[in-house]
Amino acid sequence: MISQTLRFSLQGRDFNMMWVAGCLATEGRIAEIYNLRAFDAAASAMMGIQTAGNAYSYPPHALFIAMPFAYLPLGLAFASWNVLTLGLFLYAARFHLPERLWLAGCAPASVICLSFGQYGLLTSALFLLAFRRSVLGGSGADD
Repeated sequence: MISQTLRFSLQGRDFNMMWVAGCLATEGRIAEIYNLRAFDAAASAMMGIQTAGNAYSYPPHALFIAMPFAYLPLGLAFASWNVLTLGLFLYAARFHLPERLWLAGCAPASVICLSFGQYGLLTSALFLLAFRRSVLGGSGADD
């Protein structure tokens, strides 16, 4: 039990809450996502351990990102999230660090985002792409 709790606390913590929220949303249990007690109870049940009061702290429109991952088992969803967000981040960073792209992937912030499964690589990629006037970055201009 202690090793499971420690693993939950350190690896994938943010992603785990995103995955739980995605699962609840796909089951039509939207109201539970923003009710702290209900969400914590659901997270504890889904994770099989006491989650100690964690919450899904993102706005409702972020559920559209979380929901597809709910259709995968947690481990595969976490790995997929990291591959997709790191890939998009490296794609965006290649315009800014073409000869030292590995630096972007090894930066402490990147490692933290991968460890916890945070949205940071996704938002950083969109930010970098916006400077390229990329459609992916939201500016609507050609890439």
